[in-house]
Amino acid sequence: MLFAILAAALVLYFLPVLMGRQRDVSTIQGLALVNLLLGWTVVGWLACLIWAAVGATRAQDAFYRKQVG
Repeated sequence: MLFAILAAALVLYFLPVLMGRQRDVSTIQGLALVNLLLGWTVVGWLACLIWAAVGATRAQDAFYRKQVG
């Protein structure tokens, strides 16, 4: 029971990173670092969640580079 609670808490803590990986956010390393260091604060966790939800993806970066170059 305790293991299940700890596992659920860990998944919830790193939810922004999981979302960012799913969306293929181009700055996933930075997102993971900020989430690791500041995720324990409510503001830091919410900022990471927003970053994961609206951050530019690798496909968007490639599209913009193709349009410019």
